[in-house]
Amino acid sequence: MLCDANGDSLWTRKFNGVQGPAPGGGYTKCMDANQTSDGGFILTGETYCCNFTPGLGWTSSLWVLKTDSLGLITSIINQEKPRLDNVFMDLPFPNPATEFCFVNTMIPPGNYLNAGSDAYLHLFDMSGKELSRIKVGIGLNITRIALSSYPNGEYLIALSVDGFNAGTKKILLQR
Repeated sequence: MLCDANGDSLWTRKFNGVQGPAPGGGYTKCMDANQTSDGGFILTGETYCCNFTPGLGWTSSLWVLKTDSLGLITSIINQEKPRLDNVFMDLPFPNPATEFCFVNTMIPPGNYLNAGSDAYLHLFDMSGKELSRIKVGIGLNITRIALSSYPNGEYLIALSVDGFNAGTKKILLQR
């Protein structure tokens, strides 16, 4: 969870670890997080799920995760980043927008962690607070994003595929 100076939540992210045969299905926990010079975050923790060692029992694996400033994954240490080849996000239109905008995306079936099944368009304000999240499917999508409940200003629209940032575009809301 990222909070502003007043302690109000800007966004919350949940990163799922591998579920395995350990008692209770295992768990994933974050042990430390720090902001990086690019405004993102680096997190480290452990996953307890899948490694049974005779004489030791269930053991854990350590992990390191890097996100951008919006909390979307940019890399995982010791795990190959999924290929985001041919994933496409067009500029939102109309831009400037008044009540809504459309975003064209292309999510081909392919080499993703969850085969691209977790693809979303996220709308963020300029402080990084997530305002909405819209699921998009595999294939060509034309997604309408409602903007009528937000004040005039600049916003970011990000495409995430299986938690990885596949692109970010800026939209101007002007009435």
